[in-house]
Amino acid sequence: MLKAFLFYLIGYLSVGISEFAYVPFILSCTGLTMSDIRDNLLIYFLTSLPSRLLQITLIAYLVSRKRTLLKGQLIKNILSNPVLTVIFSLLVFANILFLQMLGTAIMFDKVLISISRISQMFIITGVIMFPIINISGFLWGFYILKNREINDKKNASEKLYKLLKDIELYTNNEKYDNIRWKLNEIGVDIEEVAKALYKESETDN
Repeated sequence: MLKAFLFYLIGYLSVGISEFAYVPFILSCTGLTMSDIRDNLLIYFLTSLPSRLLQITLIAYLVSRKRTLLKGQLIKNILSNPVLTVIFSLLVFANILFLQMLGTAIMFDKVLISISRISQMFIITGVIMFPIINISGFLWGFYILKNREINDKKNASEKLYKLLKDIELYTNNEKYDNIRWKLNEIGVDIEEVAKALYKESETDN
């Protein structure tokens, strides 16, 4: 249920961003209001075409990449962790509120009407980029932490494997003093593996 709600929020935010990317410029260039657009079926239809085209393109891409996206460890790890799923949902929801408030102020209240179109373009671009940047930052930060955890486990496993090969070699050559020294090393490396596994269990819970 929570995952479905998250996907709904992401879809809603994507629609909002796609419409906000051009509607304010149409209002500024034509002098129309949102009421004028909504009251005229033809204008509303023509105005909605770019966002619908963007949405259809996005859906087609997601469908074509469905297998790859589902196999992606980043999305899988977030959705498999209820805490991360809630945090990510709250982040997306906060961005929806941000876009809704700024969209109402710009498109309905026309707070930018008194400034130049270049300034309007920069402000609108900033409003659009804000949700994209902070959501991407969250995903990138999680990716870095998860990748570091995986590398720690991999390095610890490689050390244990190397120690095992060394012990087999020393056993065959009857170098038991070296085996005792290697066993001391194993204790340290097993502790590293245990810490890595503990971090993974914390992330999954």
